[in-house]
Order: sequence, then C-alpha cells, then structure tokens
Amino acid sequence: MDTDVIVRFVTGEPPERAEAARRLFAAAADGSVELFVPAVVLVEVGFVLLRVLRMDREAAAALLASLPQAPGVVLEQREVMWRTLEVFQECPVPLVDAYLAAHALLQSRPSGTSGAPAIASFDRHFDGIAGVRRVARVEELEAERQEEP
Repeated sequence: MDTDVIVRFVTGEPPERAEAARRLFAAAADGSVELFVPAVVLVEVGFVLLRVLRMDREAAAALLASLPQAPGVVLEQREVMWRTLEVFQECPVPLVDAYLAAHALLQSRPSGTSGAPAIASFDRHFDGIAGVRRVARVEELEAERQEEP
C-alpha cells in the first residue's frame, strides 16, 4: 500500500479517494484483501502527518501505531517498526532517525565487541537515545577497534 492511500484515509480528502481508501481498509478488515505496508511507507506517512499536515507529534505517533494493528494490514519489518515507534514516542527525534536507532538497537553485536551499537551521524539528537551511541568521526571507530581484545 502506498502512502497516499493511508493519507487519504486519514484526511478524508479528496472525498472520492478517501472513500476508495476506506473501502480498501474495509476489504482488509473483512479478509477480502491483505494490505502490505512497506517500512519506508510508514516512515513517509509519519513525515506527511508531521510536516505536511502539521499533526501533533503524539497524535501522529498514535495513528502510526494503530495502522499495523488494523485487521488485514501487514507491516514489513514488524519488529523494527514497532521499536521505531517506541523510540519515536520516547525521544524527540525525527521518525527516520528513530528507524535508524531501532535498527541499531535490534542489531546483534558480534561476539567480543563491547559498547552500544554506533550510528554514524552528525545529528546530536542521537545522543539522547538510550542504547545507541553517535559516532561523528572515523577516529572514534578506529580508537574503539584498537581497544577491543
């Protein structure tokens, strides 16, 4: 399912497309169809809700969390996306950065490595996400590698 179908369903505009979107969700609810939502679409929906429609962050987070719970809706990367929504609700970061953090948090660490998973970024808001660390310079990674046993 594409972003525009979800946005039309949420906004009710334009009416003819909103009605078509409503019928799709109704068909999914009664088991006639399955609506597959790629992870990138959920992130894009979040962007549209926040930046284009100027929806309140809490309302957008609640709406995004409700989408994968709708009957007949299948979410790609379900575990990653649930963790993304948790990070988004807990920390004042953009949804796409919450997605990066979720991947890092769920990433298994190779045996013998220590510390939190690293995200290469200049964005300081990653510093506020528990369980991940931001790396802005290659020297930081090189120093860490030298410290490993």
